[in-house]
Amino acid sequence: MEFGKEKKSLDMLASAAVGGASASVFAVLLLTALAALSLLSGDPASLSWLGAAALLLCCFTGAFIGARCTEKRPFIAGIISGAMFIVTVLTVSLIAAGGLHPAFIPSTAGCALLGAFTGGIRRGNSRIPAFDDKKFEKYGRD
Repeated sequence: MEFGKEKKSLDMLASAAVGGASASVFAVLLLTALAALSLLSGDPASLSWLGAAALLLCCFTGAFIGARCTEKRPFIAGIISGAMFIVTVLTVSLIAAGGLHPAFIPSTAGCALLGAFTGGIRRGNSRIPAFDDKKFEKYGRD
């Protein structure tokens, strides 16, 4: 993410906070819309899988945004923002009466890893910043 004519990017932790916050806001909006749509159906309980799918999408989106907003260690920033969202969902699920399914944590962790990986890929030079050539110069090029 570039700001103005100068190439400035957010710090890694600030980028992770932006990603985690955007995932939380997106989740609230998306879950509210899906709850309204499911209440219009004949059997709202049959559409409960939409909520889990929406949370996985929000986790992916938050990790992607967290990785895209920084140039310094985008993969780590994406993972941190995904972890922030997972902790937020876990905290809310402790308060809510329904609880949380045990398979949710590994699946959201996978979505966070995938979002961080895809957000870390830059188009301009078609490389993954985590695998910079400068780190591998001492091993030689084939």
